[in-house]
Amino acid sequence: MLKKSRGIVLRNTKYGESSVISRIYTDELGVQSFIINSVRKGKGAIKPSHLMPLNILDMVFYFKNNANIHRLKELRCDPILSQIHQDVLKNSLCLFFTEVINLTVNEEEANPQLFQFLESFIHILDLETGNLTHFPHYFLVQYSKYLGFFPRGNYQSGDVFDLVEGRYMHHHEPGNPYLDEACTNYLWQLSSLNLDQVNTLLTKKSVREALLEGMVRYYELHMLHGRKIKSHLVIREVLNDLPSDPVPPQSHE
Repeated sequence: MLKKSRGIVLRNTKYGESSVISRIYTDELGVQSFIINSVRKGKGAIKPSHLMPLNILDMVFYFKNNANIHRLKELRCDPILSQIHQDVLKNSLCLFFTEVINLTVNEEEANPQLFQFLESFIHILDLETGNLTHFPHYFLVQYSKYLGFFPRGNYQSGDVFDLVEGRYMHHHEPGNPYLDEACTNYLWQLSSLNLDQVNTLLTKKSVREALLEGMVRYYELHMLHGRKIKSHLVIREVLNDLPSDPVPPQSHE
């Protein structure tokens, strides 16, 4: 039967001489795989550019219950992303987000809240013209909410964040990896702010780098079961080439 759905492209695998199998996260059916014939020849209505990672799609496809792979009838990109695949920094972030999503989203069932979060985040990333240094950190923190391990507890000044317990604590459990006070404060701010407020943060580059490493470790502990996130190393190098946030002037009384 024919179905309509929104979708987010996650990964493409070459199939045969000219086809691909595309792994797409849909709003109604979760993760599904679709075969697109002859797309690599570039002669059909569906072009390779339609299937770039994180593209947001309107799709019509043939769906069969219990089938592992479905056939796409038609699709269009909506909205058409204008910056993610051209801007060097945004493209690096796109690859990082795609890797994280591929590692963590496997369900063949609807999750409208998660789909809406991802769709909105991708759209904002494409349109953003300001500072992007906090985007990977904000994504990892907020995304964990939809995966079931959002930071717990009530933050108080001086707390640390225990990565194993997944909560703010005055003292971490002995032997557990944890975030220090500066990283924990940054984590709490990212947990509390909307995305349009993130550019107001003033954070040292060293703190941002430490939190990125800490959140990757947090995902590995709570979600990945031995698998590793690798592309954050590229993100770390790209972000290191950007200037630090300005330090607010100290008052002299």
